[in-house]
Amino acid sequence: MVSMTRTTPRFHLWIFLFLILAGEFVEASSYPVRINDSTGAPIAIGGPPQRVICLVPGITEILFELGCGDAIKGLTAYETYPPETADKEVVGGFLSPSITRIEALNPDVIFLSSLHQDIRDRFAGDPCLLIQLESHSVEEIFGTVETLGKIFSREEKA
Repeated sequence: MVSMTRTTPRFHLWIFLFLILAGEFVEASSYPVRINDSTGAPIAIGGPPQRVICLVPGITEILFELGCGDAIKGLTAYETYPPETADKEVVGGFLSPSITRIEALNPDVIFLSSLHQDIRDRFAGDPCLLIQLESHSVEEIFGTVETLGKIFSREEKA
């Protein structure tokens, strides 16, 4: 009976370690993620974005709600909600983001709108992914939330 109580904590430790490693494997195996953005462009995302520039205020709010705020490195001056946006680098206004400021942040993903053609032109062919997620209806907003959940491996929360 004594040996049973001594092995139980060790057994629980092995089970705990196995579950952690299994969780890491499942998370890692969910990439690459494939989506189509609002332009219809197919996009393959190799891993969770780490250096995001968000030029669309609605997407910024969704990312914070999904718990992805740490990935956001730059946003526009009009993105003031949630309060944590105050800690992020401002890359310009919605209609006039600074290409120089965006380049300095070395993004791996830029969320932009159809109004950001100059950004699209500059970063086309760059390793940085350009993702346009437009929402013009409630149904499209839900679709955007689901797509962002998929991109950041937060589908359950989305």
